[in-house]
Amino acid sequence: MINTVCNIYDTFNVRLSEYVRDLIREYLSIFQRDRALNLACTHDLVIAKPKD
Repeated sequence: MINTVCNIYDTFNVRLSEYVRDLIREYLSIFQRDRALNLACTHDLVIAKPKD
């Protein structure tokens, strides 16, 4: 996924600085590592629903 994003930019000849690449890499690694984030959001929505 990380390489795919960087390759997409490279394909369109957009030069990314190492800083930007690191930001993308860090963001995606956090997103992939913390998949519980989506579960937590869903869980909160379920909890917020009034019980029948």
